[in-house]
Amino acid sequence: MGERRTYLKCISIILVISIVFVLSSCSGKEEAFPSFDNPTTSTTNPISSSLSTDTVTGELQELSVALPYTSSTIEYLAQLYYCKTNGLLSDTDSGMSVSLSYLSSIDLPFTITSVQTPDVGVSLDNVSQWIASGSTPDIFLTNDYNALINSGYCQPMEDYLADSILLSGSNIYTDALFECMRDSNLYGVPHYSSTMLIMGNNDFAPASGVMQYSCSYTDLLEYLGQIQSEQEILSNDSTIPIAYCEEMIPYLGQAFSLSSSSFMLRDEYALDPNSAQTVADSIISYIDSIYENGYTIYGGAENYDPVFSRDAALWIDSTTNLYTWSEYYPSTLYFLQIPSAESETLSPPYLTIYPICLSTSSDCADLAANFAAFVSYDSDALQLIYRLEHRVGFFPFIKDPDVWSLLESDSVFGSVVSYIEFQMQDAIYSPNVMQNEMYNSVSSYISEYSSSAYSSVYGVNDTTFDLSECLTLEG
Repeated sequence: MGERRTYLKCISIILVISIVFVLSSCSGKEEAFPSFDNPTTSTTNPISSSLSTDTVTGELQELSVALPYTSSTIEYLAQLYYCKTNGLLSDTDSGMSVSLSYLSSIDLPFTITSVQTPDVGVSLDNVSQWIASGSTPDIFLTNDYNALINSGYCQPMEDYLADSILLSGSNIYTDALFECMRDSNLYGVPHYSSTMLIMGNNDFAPASGVMQYSCSYTDLLEYLGQIQSEQEILSNDSTIPIAYCEEMIPYLGQAFSLSSSSFMLRDEYALDPNSAQTVADSIISYIDSIYENGYTIYGGAENYDPVFSRDAALWIDSTTNLYTWSEYYPSTLYFLQIPSAESETLSPPYLTIYPICLSTSSDCADLAANFAAFVSYDSDALQLIYRLEHRVGFFPFIKDPDVWSLLESDSVFGSVVSYIEFQMQDAIYSPNVMQNEMYNSVSSYISEYSSSAYSSVYGVNDTTFDLSECLTLEG
């Protein structure tokens, strides 16, 4: 999780900066993230609306958003929002079919400004900079909501969304909402999610073919053996059957205990520490066996990443990096689930949530909160986003099959999306990864394990994983 994540983030950041620079140079409209000094502003002639006019001053409301979409997409979304809340969208239209010219003709009764964030949203530092400059957006996508809540930078949203049908259990997977609650207050609207998968380069697939997505832990071990044997016959000594296998550790609970249903066995540990430790020992023993069979290498070699060097047959990573890998492996990328207990059995996805939070300084909190819910849970809004800005690796919380079918149409990732959709009701939620003591402790253990596993292979030392070292921390 350590050095390779840093390297991959650096590559991704360079790509994002390059893309943003090109867009801003060509159009002169998009603003580079995370500055909010001169945001792209869309101002239209006002139409009377109690929803978007300050009831005290009568002034036109100004909504500012920080989301991973271009300013033109945000403008279309705002116009679609106004159409749907005022009955101006034809029953025969949808987010995929509505005329963009028609949307552009809509005069909004509020102004909207936007800044484009990375796909994973903003961090505590980004929001702190906005606050220091007095230019905090009303709503913002974040990967750091635990820290933002603790810092008092976002306010509860339930009062503004109490009557919203978009948050009903018939429309969305409501378990995600509970992950954004503190003391019965809703501090974020889960916008979308990512998950961890095994990714592979089929250049190294054995003669029997690529293994099926729904693999078990024994299937995976056998598959790694096949890869190694065939690559040895081909004298490809540099091939690594799987890189960074230790990163599966927090997600293997159900492979060794079907009753496990939490990240790194945290809920199981709270109920029965000894039983949870037994499962953890089985997980570590499994990862040990991958090292002992020579199916992987120590991942801490400086300036060497077997995935970027194209030496790895398989590796473990988040779907947030899917675009990077699909560009790097344009025709050979494939996917496997984190192993289950039995063959042909789907394992539940471990989802990381990226919510939209409401700033404590917002002057239009009602409008902002409802717009956040709209762009996250309205079927037409999500269809419009997909239509204008196709992206892969992120999963919505809406149940509407029309939205999921669009994601499933992707030529590279579509089949995986269908598996994730099928398992959404049983999803396991990972802790928000930034500023989370437990997650950081588990990450530190994985880094230490990698080093220790390397040493143990050569008979120098070994390590024992004690769940109490990380799971007694607040998650």
